[in-house]
Amino acid sequence: MSPREPRVSEPARVELPVRAPAESVYRLLADLDAWPRVFGRFVHLERLGVEDGTERVGVWSVSGDGVRYGEMRRRLRARELRVEFRFPDGSRTEDLGLAVTALSERESLVRVTHGAARADDLSSVRAAAESEFHRPELRLVLRDVRRVAASPRDVFDFLYAADRWPEHMPHVAAASLRRFPEGGQLVEVVTRESGGGLLTTRNARVGRAPGLLVYKQLLLPPIGASHCVRWRIGESSGATVLTALQEVTLRAEGVVELLGPDADLSVARDFARRELGGKMRLLLDCVSARAAGR
Repeated sequence: MSPREPRVSEPARVELPVRAPAESVYRLLADLDAWPRVFGRFVHLERLGVEDGTERVGVWSVSGDGVRYGEMRRRLRARELRVEFRFPDGSRTEDLGLAVTALSERESLVRVTHGAARADDLSSVRAAAESEFHRPELRLVLRDVRRVAASPRDVFDFLYAADRWPEHMPHVAAASLRRFPEGGQLVEVVTRESGGGLLTTRNARVGRAPGLLVYKQLLLPPIGASHCVRWRIGESSGATVLTALQEVTLRAEGVVELLGPDADLSVARDFARRELGGKMRLLLDCVSARAAGR
């Protein structure tokens, strides 16, 4: 086993070295909004309440060919850089504790204090922490805001019913949707590209009516490591405001494969901004047009 791989020092204890500051690693573990981009299977996490310092958290994740909903309990111990989890699972309850220890200003150690952690989860934490610390240029955040002449509920319903998008969006050739408990969806959309071809996207979505819809792309191009989107629908000065936030992590190894031998990361960032920003604005245009024609 190489020194860069998780090592088992005793049956219930796993340690993983990370080339990033301890505080940065802890923030990733503590930030529920970061989990969908850090861990492959998570789509959305939401605080449902707090009792005696313990959070109750709703968890939506991709499981097999569906979107599964469950709940966990979580306690943050920020001073100790420690997080404790409890996962109810039918008649059983599984506990997990994670602690982050500073080895230096730029290195840390993630340690499983009790319970059992998935090795791929720990490796995902390490990869995300090291990428964000050493290569922050791989992350992109795109934000678009649109005022819409419709109620928040009407805007949510239009976005949520993706299987009806071909009726209202000329660039959408086909769309299929499967629904799961607690607002979960699997959606596949075929769009007509500007170059004349067709592009198929597949994403896992969670709708929390009437103010939030999130999704995570499951089919990524070579340039993409993750692509998560959050639509917030609110009101301001009597008008409905739709905010689209896209969080993208680029995959440096795929830049040349997708964009050619002369492309570098700056070219890839411009490409992602142009493609993803343009497609989001096209969708927002359709939302506005649909609202105006109601």
